Amino acid sequence: MCQLAFWHWLLARLSLLFACGLALLEPAGLLGSPFQPTALACAHLFVLGFLVPSMLGAFRAALAAVAGPHAATPDWRDVALLASALTAASGVAAHMALGTYSGVAWSGGLLLATLLLRVPSWWLALAAANAPLSLRAGACLSWLALLLTVCLGMALAIDRGEPFLPAGHQQALFGHLHLGLGGFALLMLVSFGERLVPRFAFAAAPPRELATAQVALVAIGAFGLAATMPFVQSPGPWFGFCLFLGGLLVLVDLLRRWLQRIPAAKARAGRGPEVLLLSVSGICLSVALALGMALLQGLADDPSLQLGYGAVLLVGTFGSIGLLLGPLPSPPCWWMAIAWTLGVVALLLAIGLREPRLVTAAVLLLAFSVVIDLVRGVRDSRAPLPPSAT
Repeated sequence: MCQLAFWHWLLARLSLLFACGLALLEPAGLLGSPFQPTALACAHLFVLGFLVPSMLGAFRAALAAVAGPHAATPDWRDVALLASALTAASGVAAHMALGTYSGVAWSGGLLLATLLLRVPSWWLALAAANAPLSLRAGACLSWLALLLTVCLGMALAIDRGEPFLPAGHQQALFGHLHLGLGGFALLMLVSFGERLVPRFAFAAAPPRELATAQVALVAIGAFGLAATMPFVQSPGPWFGFCLFLGGLLVLVDLLRRWLQRIPAAKARAGRGPEVLLLSVSGICLSVALALGMALLQGLADDPSLQLGYGAVLLVGTFGSIGLLLGPLPSPPCWWMAIAWTLGVVALLLAIGLREPRLVTAAVLLLAFSVVIDLVRGVRDSRAPLPPSAT
């Protein structure tokens, strides 16, 4: 149990390798449309198998820092939640590949049940924590977003066989995407910030007004898109603008921190790979915001642009920063960071050029990066973990 954070880290990366293996079996499945079974299966393996476990492990350590060790003491519910996230990831991916969408709904139901067992206790701990309101509210809303994302995913699985969502399956799927990535992942990162990456607390937290604005705009945008897109044919751009402005504030704050506190000495002290991955994440977020606004305004409707938007968000933005989440005492190495960066660039080029061989090269680079990180993890697991990870 005391090594649970490490198991979150390890199994998340094994899931990411599994997603890479699935992509290598059918590289063309990552080209053309975001609604192809291979693209959807890889996306869910990435989110449920890699991103959610990584966030879970990092959140427990961050919660202990703001609410006390007792608030993050692991028990059987944490083990059940990790197991259900991985089971849901494999179940959703397999049933999507087979076209048996009732199995997708059942897989989501398992994750929903275990989330309902664990999340309320975290809400209570956050409510009682001596921490800024923006942090506590943002984290609570983040877990609510994940619960609703799973519910909407189950509704989409049912709608696939027996359509009932008024605005159509495709539009509802976009609401599902933005609630999961914006409402859960981005809101969690906005709320806890560098607490999720304790080795890289490179600058002071943003001013209270900026933190509150970030949380409010991201939450309004993500929840608003999820509440309107499945049910309204023309929901209007307002919620999309809110999410865009929230993401823009995140970039402004990241730039502020960069200019304040990133001396060359930190790179010489072994922080260079972390700087590279955070830079890739920030650049990809800016590209995603630009693409998102183009899609929102109807300036681009090419399916490959929609797929590129999803890839730059998933792999570029959240994948890059997700590799920094975890309990390991040592920072990532240059080979890992460079391979991941090249893989992200190659994947985006492959989608733009619609070249399956370039997809294969990109996925191999990403997988090579994860393998290097796994070797580092196995090495570090032999040393005592820091108290915040136990």
